[in-house]
Amino acid sequence: MKLSMYLLGQISADPQTFKWRENIEEYVEQQTPDLREAIEIINPCRNRFSYSVLDQSNGKEKAFTDIVLKERSTILFPVIDRTFVRKSDVGICNLNHYTPTRPFIGTMFELAWYFDSPGKSVIGIFDGDPSKDYNCSHPFVWRTVQTWVKNEYEAMDVVLNLCVRI
Repeated sequence: MKLSMYLLGQISADPQTFKWRENIEEYVEQQTPDLREAIEIINPCRNRFSYSVLDQSNGKEKAFTDIVLKERSTILFPVIDRTFVRKSDVGICNLNHYTPTRPFIGTMFELAWYFDSPGKSVIGIFDGDPSKDYNCSHPFVWRTVQTWVKNEYEAMDVVLNLCVRI
């Protein structure tokens, strides 16, 4: 059985919003062939548009936002992301706020879709105490995220140790 994981969280001009997802992809690639075959990663940044915007913006959030808002195809993001949530078995949700001026609107929608899918698991990533962070400790988030870890590697340990059975 293949386990499908969706990597949700902030996407901004800060390269860290891309890097943690790439780290998970690299982590899975380093596993045994059987394990690699057992995991499907849904990375919403793994497309030409996202990396093009990251490159063009040169780390400047206003430029990143301007490029995204001018692109007509971004109207499809909610439909595409909802499909990603539906397709996934597990969500790995990074709630570190790399760009404080950019709200977590898309991520909160995605968490709501996970809440409406009680058979799906959500692993929350937060480098701090989630009970002391407003976003993480909000009842809507707290009821949707089943477990909290500090980084993407700990999240993958949870997936590999508890979710994947080969």
